[in-house]
Amino acid sequence: MKISRIVFLCWWLIFLFLLSEISVRIYYRFFRDASFTKSVWDFYDKELGWKGKVFLGDRLTAKYNIFFIGDSFTEGCGVDEEKMYYNVIASNLDAEICVYGGPGYGTLQEYMVLDRYIDEIKPNLIVLQVCSNDFINNLWELESASFYNNDLMIRPYFINGKVVYLFPKFPSKLRMTLFSHSRLLYLLGYSIDKFLVDLCKRGFLHSVETDIYKKGINFKNFKKATIVTNVLIARIKERAGQVPIVAFTVNGHYRHLQQFRKIFRENSIEFIEEVPEAIRQGQRNGLKLTLDNDTHWNETGHKVCGEILSEKLKQKGYGIDKILN
Repeated sequence: MKISRIVFLCWWLIFLFLLSEISVRIYYRFFRDASFTKSVWDFYDKELGWKGKVFLGDRLTAKYNIFFIGDSFTEGCGVDEEKMYYNVIASNLDAEICVYGGPGYGTLQEYMVLDRYIDEIKPNLIVLQVCSNDFINNLWELESASFYNNDLMIRPYFINGKVVYLFPKFPSKLRMTLFSHSRLLYLLGYSIDKFLVDLCKRGFLHSVETDIYKKGINFKNFKKATIVTNVLIARIKERAGQVPIVAFTVNGHYRHLQQFRKIFRENSIEFIEEVPEAIRQGQRNGLKLTLDNDTHWNETGHKVCGEILSEKLKQKGYGIDKILN
């Protein structure tokens, strides 16, 4: 009798789960314009982890060609395409542009983007946009311990010289399997993780960013992340071959800036770090440079960034002077 009740309970729980799964998919189909049959996995890129925004431009043009690679600041977060920082640069320099912006992308994903498109694009210059959270996103141990900079998606990590795909929360493999096939479980897990972020903001939970701010390079996992990042930047440099690279940061605590300076100097890559201070100065002067309730730039912020980079690129040359004369 007890066994039959257990069996009945199991079947009832399975029925409730399937009913809930179908309900969630119906909701997303009619209210979020999402496919009924697709899972989270369908929005992933087999190599890159998940899909970004790509614009390859006119590859047959005789104009100077700049390839921009970055994360959500390069993706735009909804800012009109023509107002993006790279279009400000394209206008100022009369250059052709190719762009790949992957929200939440780490350095390994950006290397993979370069590896995928560089031979097709054949750029004259590569502009790499970096962000302070790159260090966290480049190391599973840091991202899994972060509440603020955890993208909660399966990402490629560079571990012991190999590319390994993991979900940045424990238990990684189980969550990766469950979330890839069930939209209900993904939604529940995502909601729980966002609730934990709120608890962290209220001081009830600890996030790894605090350790980085306090200890810097003396924090073991941050040091490990800088080593991994350095290796990946070296690979980007090698894959670019004779094509010059310019890197710039969109933000950065001084702990991150110290390491970016060191990494790009060691790899002989020009590093532009004036943009964050210009954004902060503009905000101190009363300008609205970010989107509502966000750290990402609005169109005015993109213009500030684009103007700074345009001037820097003209000063450094990289063959740009030939198209301006």
